[in-house]
Amino acid sequence: MTIKYQKEVDSLGPRSKIYKQQVEQSNGLQVVVRPTGGKSFVGVTTHNGKRPQTTIGTTEIWSLKDAREEWSKILKWSKVTGHDPREYKKIGLKPKVKKAND
Repeated sequence: MTIKYQKEVDSLGPRSKIYKQQVEQSNGLQVVVRPTGGKSFVGVTTHNGKRPQTTIGTTEIWSLKDAREEWSKILKWSKVTGHDPREYKKIGLKPKVKKAND
């Protein structure tokens, strides 16, 4: 199953183990769902032969639309600078936290 709409993110429920659902047309953005029911947006891409995971934030704070936009910005920044996408937040380019309204 791939995620296309906010309502699909909202409907994801907990299972006995952590699971991930790919976001459609997002170049590696996923929704990670924990057994506790907590959900986060995480981006995964290849950088220097590794597959680093970059956490965008929880689905309580980030909407699907905003998480897609943020992941796109992080990917572009990583490509232009050559830095690991996880460094985006570390070097002070912190994302603007957005309330999920979708």
